[in-house]
Amino acid sequence: MEDKSSEKSKESNAVFVVPKLPKSTRKNELVPVDSGVVSIKKEPRKVLPEEQYVDNMKSIIQRDYFPDIKKLRVSLMWKLLLFYLDT
Repeated sequence: MEDKSSEKSKESNAVFVVPKLPKSTRKNELVPVDSGVVSIKKEPRKVLPEEQYVDNMKSIIQRDYFPDIKKLRVSLMWKLLLFYLDT
């Protein structure tokens, strides 16, 4: 009985250690890892003008949150066209 309780206490007090990756001595060097090779090269950041950034964000938001907006706009245009043709 004591064996089970002592095992549970050991499990609850266990500390998990994350293995450290080998450090590279030079920038942009490939570092070997157990499952393969990882590149540590950093891509340079590109600063966009405000208008281009806003346009890009607008298209991303429309694509992700409102995927049917193009169909809805076309449908609205047809309905408006039919409405104005009837009057």
